[in-house]
This record gives sequence, structure tokens and C-alpha cells, in this order.
Amino acid sequence: HHADCNVDFSHFVKFVDGTDAAPNRMSMQQANNGGNGQQQQSFSMVKLNLQSPDCVFERKLGSGQIPVYNTPGGNLGTHAIQYQTGVGVTTNVVKTTTIQTVSSATIPFYPKVCPPNASTNNANSNPKWSVGVLRFEMQIDSGGNMAFITSNYPMASGGAAHTPNSNKAGIAEGYVHVDPHLTDNPTSDGVMLEIPMYETYPTNRLIGLLNLKLTARIIPDNANTVPATPTPATSGLLSLFNMTNLTDGSPLDSLTNHKPTVMGDLLSTSYLSSHSLKRETDAKNLASRYQSYIAAIPSHPNHQPNPELAKPQYARKCPSPFRPSSSKTHEPLSMIPFNTHVQSLVLEPLDQSIRQVYGAWHNVTCGAAADHPRGFNASSSRPGGAGGIRRIKRKQEETARFATKARAELRNALKNYFTQKPNRRHVEANDGYMNFIRESSIKAEAKLHDVNWELAVRMANCFSQALCQGVTAYLAALSDPNNASVASAQMWVTHGFLLCYEGLLSAAGKEMAMIEDASGALELLSLVDVVIVPGTPENTAMATKKVNVGGSRVIQWLELLPKSNNTATAGTTTMELKICIENAFYTNRLPSPLQNNAAIKFHPILFQMGVDIRQWGANTSSKLAQQPSQIAKSNSFSQNQSDDVTEMNNEITQDETDFLKELNYEAFQKLNRYAFSTEPLDANNVHSQPLPGGPNNEPIHPILCMLWGNIKDSARKMEHGVLDSAASAGEKLNGSGIVFCKSGKDRTAMQCTLKQSQFISKTLPYRNQPASSSSTGSSRNGRLMADATLMRTHGTRLALCAKNVGEPKYAFNAIQAKFMPEMLKPPLTSVAGILKGEWMGGLKS
Repeated sequence: HHADCNVDFSHFVKFVDGTDAAPNRMSMQQANNGGNGQQQQSFSMVKLNLQSPDCVFERKLGSGQIPVYNTPGGNLGTHAIQYQTGVGVTTNVVKTTTIQTVSSATIPFYPKVCPPNASTNNANSNPKWSVGVLRFEMQIDSGGNMAFITSNYPMASGGAAHTPNSNKAGIAEGYVHVDPHLTDNPTSDGVMLEIPMYETYPTNRLIGLLNLKLTARIIPDNANTVPATPTPATSGLLSLFNMTNLTDGSPLDSLTNHKPTVMGDLLSTSYLSSHSLKRETDAKNLASRYQSYIAAIPSHPNHQPNPELAKPQYARKCPSPFRPSSSKTHEPLSMIPFNTHVQSLVLEPLDQSIRQVYGAWHNVTCGAAADHPRGFNASSSRPGGAGGIRRIKRKQEETARFATKARAELRNALKNYFTQKPNRRHVEANDGYMNFIRESSIKAEAKLHDVNWELAVRMANCFSQALCQGVTAYLAALSDPNNASVASAQMWVTHGFLLCYEGLLSAAGKEMAMIEDASGALELLSLVDVVIVPGTPENTAMATKKVNVGGSRVIQWLELLPKSNNTATAGTTTMELKICIENAFYTNRLPSPLQNNAAIKFHPILFQMGVDIRQWGANTSSKLAQQPSQIAKSNSFSQNQSDDVTEMNNEITQDETDFLKELNYEAFQKLNRYAFSTEPLDANNVHSQPLPGGPNNEPIHPILCMLWGNIKDSARKMEHGVLDSAASAGEKLNGSGIVFCKSGKDRTAMQCTLKQSQFISKTLPYRNQPASSSSTGSSRNGRLMADATLMRTHGTRLALCAKNVGEPKYAFNAIQAKFMPEMLKPPLTSVAGILKGEWMGGLKS
């Protein structure tokens, strides 16, 4: 709600005594007639400021030059009225009359319309609206005369700033309420006003009348509506992720004796214009992606075949169930997880007459849930700076603290201001110190909004990917009869479904930011409740926002909405994901604890350990930073190695290697609490007691003893045992494993084939016998590594590489493989090249 207002200045009539020899003396009647008969006019500067009812700071509207006419003081002729003295707004000060006038300066303005209870003086306010008070300011020289220019100087028409006279002239002030003159008549031509102007120092002497016309109209559509207080957005992106907006118009508790008691908007009009445009653009992009995603579903009414589908899978850049890792920087697909698969292994006899399954294993493999299109380096378009979600969150917290401090300083400055100037109701627009303090707070607030929005958009892109990964893992678990038992389902409903993420990214350079993105996105999964519903006509009719799923015999549609019944912590938004499945599966296969609208929450945990040459370099650089004397010894190696080392060292910063330990500590604490909740210990059993010495002296669940030992010893080490023991603990707690690296194809392939070999060894004990060196083609012994090498050479993972980049090769070279943990080294017959940058077919290593 805004009003359309205009001030047309005419002239100023100055009261003088009989001895005044000013050359521009004229009668009041002559002034009202536009100065007829006058040969010469002098001009004075007048400034216009708005005192809004919802802000203690004046708003500078503009300034202009107007003619000054003299008349004997106290002899006002037919216009004589009784004026009250004193600074401030008083009743009956302003006299309205119809007089002839000439416009000398015009200042239009469009003030915000406030509810009447926000007004500084409701007695004079329109019963429906309140705009505020206008304060007029003119300068007086040291002798009590108007500071004027004695020439026909061009008139200013609003908005121009003017420097005060160098002789420190005093100030004359006048006030008028806008509210009584606010009308909803679009043809109103305004009212003529005579504003009494008072000298403010050393006395409150009435010195003359300021003649002007005030026009104040309100938009007709809003004329019969009392404007409500601003409604906060409760369904936007910031609210969805529970991100606090600090611009809330909080009352200034320390200023209870002054009205209004708020600081007003701490966001400038120009900033709101540019920032809202950015939000609008980003929101339109999100909406456009949504439309393109659902239109890609064959069963959708608006489905149109995409010509990209005619290309090989690795070259496609269109919405589809499979997104190749080669498209990770393609922004229109940034909310779809890439290279996401369920990697499964079933052990059964080759003899088809024996109907027996020895065991089944599955994990989800994927690329990191990271916002590749937005990038990871600092730039002007990224107010949060370099890094991923986790680092930008720290930037947000730092910016929020700075904004809070700036607001506190502003409150203190206002308290001191009104203590020193008790007669003031608002802060003058030309107060340099107060403007500086407020401008600092406005800049801090704008910075916070920029970082908030940057973080929210990044979280949206990464959360969408992580949610798809989590749902894939959950549905894969429900498809396994051995995993989805009644007992397991009841545990999931009570304690949450455990998602044990195993990250293989290095804590160096851009991959560090990818870890930060993935870590932040996984935390958001705890906001989601997942409900399985049967495909009945009633459920389908109620799902007004459903998205149909094509190509599945079991899953019919999905629907993700904010929860209507929020039973979470006050002020926290949660979401509900409904998955509709085929009736027969729901009745015959879905465990009973998951039926009847039962909801499960995700319990995501991320363990992370770099396993390539970059992590080796990060660890080595960190050690050398602590032992400078060892740097020279390392140079003999680095001078003869791949330029991978040089590039990687340039990306490493201090404390990056400690980040992995910090991350794994956090994950361990979450998993430890989950273990105690789901597997409580028998206090009477001496063999199943918690062990001391955990993080923050917490007791350790016996299931996690090996994991804790590996984490404690992992600082600045490539300790692959962290991932091994985390995966083992997750399986014991009936969780689902999700393995990822940057692209989800190379390092991920080494990890998941190792896990498959470990599963074979555990399920078929006779396979533990050592294999001959001839059977492995290398000096590595053990049936475990033989099975892993077999699957890395001939299994599904090489086909998946071809699906992503067009060549059935792992994107390693011999030097990179040399620095990987022994258990994860690829067979050299399946790597892409020997030196960095070498091409093998269409694939660059």
C-alpha cells in the first residue's frame, strides 16, 4: 500500500518589523497574488522530509528554491490567525485557504500507507490510513534573516541535495499532518496550506508562513481496506529450510517513551529492487525446471519426446531417470542426482535346478550431491564466498552476528539521540552520525539477505539430489525381504531409517566444497517424513500435487508437501513425502508397521575419507607444515612426479585435512546415539557394556569400537578403515549404504566392489582361501582381492563408466593408482591412461 503525494511550493512570507530595509518587502495580499508588481525576488532553500509513523528516521524527500516575500510581523490582514509556538506538531497550527499561487518547486513522493495504530498522532489521522507528518526546513543566517540567493536562480524540482551555508545558519521548521488530507478521490487537486515556520534556536519564534499545495491520494483499490501489517512469507524457499530472517521490525524496547518505536525498514529501496529481481529470476528458474522435469515423464499429458534422447546416454543433457556424470555442470539438470544406481549382488547356484539364494547385497552408488553449476570458487555472484553449504552456513552465522551487532549499535545510538534531544520525535534526515550508524546496519542486513538467498538456492539444488538418493536407498531396502522385516520396519518407524553415506572425496580444493555441499544436503533429509500409501482411488484423488512415475511396476506416484500438522519443534518446517505403490505389493510385501500412513524419518550420517593422490598430498602438506625441516626431503619426490601433485598442492589450505576428522567425529556421535537407541545394552551382561573414551567422554557402543579406533587414528592419514568399519556398523544396525565420489563411477567402483567381495567372503566362508597369483594376474594375494579384481575387470562398473563417459575405462592413471589404498587400487588393464591428460579413446584421464 502506497499513496501518491505531491508538494507544490509557492513562496515564503517572512514577518519583518518596520525597520527592516530588505529590498523585497511586499504585502501579504501581493504575495497571494503571485507577487504582482514586484521588480525583484530573493530565493531561499526549503527541504522536505517525511516522518513516517513506522520509523524513527526521517526520510529525505527533496529540496527546492522558492521566492521570499516580506510582510510586517503580526499584521496578517484577512489571513490573521492565532498560531501556537513550539517545535513539533500541534493542533490548529495549519490554516487552509484558497489563494492564488504560482508553483516554484514540485516534489512528488510515494509514501507507504500504515495502519492507523502505527501513527504518531491518531487524533489527526484518517481513520483508515496513516502516512505520517511532513517536516519543512529552511535556513536562517546568524542575524535572523533568511539565507537566500539574490538573483533569478533556476528553481529546483525535488530530490537535489544542497550543502548548508558555511556561516552555520540556524534552522526554521514547520510541520503538517498528511493524513487529514489523504483522499481516495482520483480527481482531487489537493489543498492550499499555509505552514507556520518557527525558528528552532535560540527561541521558538514564529518567523513566517510557507505557502504550498499538498496533494495526497490513495489507490482506489485500497481505499476501503485497512492495510494489514506485512505478512511474512511462510511457504517460500527460506522458510522451507528454516532460515531466520532478521529483518522483522522488532520494537525498540529502550525507546518506549517515544513514538514510533521502530527502526523502520533496514533495506533500501534500490537494494529491494535488485534483490527481489534476483529472487524472482531464481524462482522462475526453479519453476521452469519443475515443468521440464515432469514433462519428461512419458505418462505426463504434456510429455514431448526430447531429441537429446536419441544421443548416447553419456552425451544426453535432458531430464531423465539417468543423468550422466558428464552433465554435472549443466544448470537445467542441477536438481537431479547424477549417476545414481542401486548396485546389487545376489549369490545363487549356477545349477538352476537348485532353487536357493545364498545371500543378497545392495548399496546405492552416485555422484556427490553438490551444486556443480553454481561452482565452488568465490565470485561477485556468490555473496557467500567460496565453498559449499557447510562453509556458507558458517558465513551466514558470521553475517547474522554482524547484523545483530549493527542493530544493537543502532538502538544504542537512538537511545542516546533521544536522551540528548527529548523534544524530537524523529531523527533528522541530515544527522550525519545517525545516518552513518543506520547505513552500517542497512549494509549488514543486505549482506545477510544476500548470503541467505545464496545458501537457500544452493540448499535447494543439493537437497533435491540427496532426497532422491535417500528415497532410492529406502525403496531398495523395502524390496529386500530379508532386510524389510517387521522388526526392522518397527525400528525405522521408532528411530528413523539409517542412511550411512561413505564419501570418497578428498579434503582439498573443489572436492572439499563438494563434501561441504553433500554434508549440508544430508542434514536436510531429517526434515522429511516418508509415508507409503496404497494406490487406491481415494488416495490418488486426494493427491492434488502428485507426480506420476513412469516405467515402474510398483511405484505409481509421488507427492512432496510441507506438513499440514506440524508436530515438530515450534517454528520448524517439515515436509511429507508420500509414495504411492501398487496395492498387491502394499498388502503382501510391505511390513505392517509401515502401513496405515505410518511415517519414517531419515537418519543420515556421513563418513568421509579421501582415497586418492589429492588426499595424500593434503595429508603430506599438512605434516610438512608442522615439520618445516622435512620440506626439502619431499622436494626430490615432487620434482619427478605427475603435475597432479603441483595442481593439488595449489588448492590445499590450512585445516582442510582436520575437516575430515571433524566431520567423522560428528558422524560417529550421531551413529553412537543411534546405536544406543536401537540396540540398548543389557546392564546385567558384563560382555556387552559400553566402553569409555568416546568423543566428549561419551560412552562407546560395542558395535562401534573398531570404527572409533579408526577415526581416532585418522588425522592427516588416508585411513580407509574408517569407511570399512562405518559400513560394517551400518549393516549391523540395519541401515542402507550409499557410496559416492565426485562422479560416482571410478573411486565409487573400487569401494563398492570391495564391499561386494567382503560380502561374498562373509556369506561363503570357503571363499576365504588364498588365491594363486596366476588367478589374479598380480602379486596381490587373497581371495578377497581376487574377487574384487574380477568384478572391477568384468563386472557392471566398467559398463557404468561407458554409460557415463562413453569408454569402459576407469579415469585413473598409473601414478594416481599408486597412491590409493591397497584395497582400492584398480587393475591397470582397466585404467584410462598413464599420464595426466592422456586420451584413451574418447576419455581423458
